[in-house]
Amino acid sequence: MRILVVEDDPWVANLLRKALEGEGYAVDVVDSGDDAIWMAQAGVFGAVVLDVGIPAPDGLEVTRQLRANKCWTPILLLTGRGQIEDRVAGLDAGADDYLAKPFAVEELHARLRALTRRLLVDRPAVHRLVCRTPVRLKSNMCSPLFPHLATTPRPVTAMPSCTAIRTSRSSTGPATPSSSSTRRCAWA
Repeated sequence: MRILVVEDDPWVANLLRKALEGEGYAVDVVDSGDDAIWMAQAGVFGAVVLDVGIPAPDGLEVTRQLRANKCWTPILLLTGRGQIEDRVAGLDAGADDYLAKPFAVEELHARLRALTRRLLVDRPAVHRLVCRTPVRLKSNMCSPLFPHLATTPRPVTAMPSCTAIRTSRSSTGPATPSSSSTRRCAWA
């Protein structure tokens, strides 16, 4: 799996490259925000390890731009800023994880494994409900699937039983229902 490392400090970049290559990753290293945006969008990466304090645009702005451009590669922010406000800002910018410097290389590996294993699982593209018979709910009833029904001032049409179908997207075709992922749900 290929990892993009974005780090402007050559010593840290070299450390990250060696540590990741030692775990079997192919590693590309860039040292600026503009290069990071270009590489992340032009290449296919399993994850991006992104320093927040890189030359403009900084790591938070790079993250925002990648997400705005629909680049969903997992992003691990790596930075010396470890305060709660900094972590929240990084995650709110669109990062998937945040690791403060100094860090243990073992923790970096574990966090990357967690981020990249999400790519290996066939996840549903869509969850939808296929319902059979409509029923009227009173406005004071609450459904665990539709909690907003409890605040609706008028009766609402809902279903007494439904089947939640998980659709999965195969690499060769459109999204299709998966019989193994069908589950039954019922309302009393």
